[in-house]
Amino acid sequence: MTATRDAVTATGTEPAGAAPRRGRWWLVLPLVAVLLAIGAGALVLRDSGRQSSTSGVQSATVTSGGDALDAVEVTSDAPTARSLDELVGASDLVVEAAVVSSAEGRWFGDGDAAILSRLVTLQVRQVLVGSTSTASTILVEEEGWTADGTPLVVDGLAAAAEGDRGVWFLVDGGDPDVGAYVVVSAQGRYLLSDGGLVGASGGDPLVSVLSSMTAAELREAVVQAGGSSPDGA
Repeated sequence: MTATRDAVTATGTEPAGAAPRRGRWWLVLPLVAVLLAIGAGALVLRDSGRQSSTSGVQSATVTSGGDALDAVEVTSDAPTARSLDELVGASDLVVEAAVVSSAEGRWFGDGDAAILSRLVTLQVRQVLVGSTSTASTILVEEEGWTADGTPLVVDGLAAAAEGDRGVWFLVDGGDPDVGAYVVVSAQGRYLLSDGGLVGASGGDPLVSVLSSMTAAELREAVVQAGGSSPDGA
């Protein structure tokens, strides 16, 4: 398949022809969005087919199975990119990398609404957009677990496992003490699987298009969108 930037489009809120939004002001970090939703009571819980809700339901939906080990699937209202150009434009760094370790991170929030982040260490194989200086590994912080230890899946993007390889679209997490990146959105990670790519579940149009590419096609399209030559790591 030949990938062209104009052909890679998805549903969005910006008018046609709008310039890509860049940086953290464009990003609504799903982890923060989830915390705000929980704190505001903006969650709908579906357990064994029964639905209950708190007042002021606005921005997120949580689907949970009856088993405490089942993942909690959260749908946020974070903005989405309509095209690969927008996705790359919103990213500080795009890398092809492999997961070398995963560990518990920091607590956000209090009580039952608290969320424990996950810290993922990536071995960078190739920098497609941006720069990691001379670092061969980078840290990525993502949603991890609820207060009772239940895994979180935000917008269909489940956690990657040790040994997984793929392409990550990242932004600076903004905390120099942690030094971690965060995935730009659920549209921002594609893992290699059986010769193809797997993105977030849920049917997002851009994710569907990018997941249909080969790894080589996605690399080429990202480099073209970023307007630079890739750097090996």
